[in-house]
Amino acid sequence: MLYQAWYRVGYSSQSPDQLWVGGLIFVITGVGNASKVYPGWRTIVRQPKPPILIIESNNPTLELYRRELSRNFRVLACAEEAAALELAQTPDLAAVVLEPAISNGQGWKLLGDLRQALHGIPIILCSTMDERKRGQEAGAADFLVKPVLPQVLVETLLRAIRLATKD
Repeated sequence: MLYQAWYRVGYSSQSPDQLWVGGLIFVITGVGNASKVYPGWRTIVRQPKPPILIIESNNPTLELYRRELSRNFRVLACAEEAAALELAQTPDLAAVVLEPAISNGQGWKLLGDLRQALHGIPIILCSTMDERKRGQEAGAADFLVKPVLPQVLVETLLRAIRLATKD
């Protein structure tokens, strides 16, 4: 006597470019017979994570952002103006998160330099001081007042990137 059945299974690979997800498998088996398994795996190709640049002078904050944002983005991070301008040349850069108080307030000048170099790439300001109006006038895509929950920053980045790619 042969038995036939569909079984629901789940599996996830750790491959950075592919994700195997569960599905159904069909099994034919019987006493004294070799079992035959026909997998119903589906392979989903993951999209590469978009690169973002974080410019933050507070090391614990920088590490928090790096850790939390790396789930959704390829995170490039620095704490100085010169490094920021160099990293801003990264191909396909999706967005920038900038602390305007870096280097004794030189972040505002850096914002202008980045806006000229990165036409259309959203720059989000994160600061302990509520200077939203100044940020809007300087051309920032958004302004968040610290402390910022990582999920709020992720949502803000995704919204800014989506709006920038519509244009």
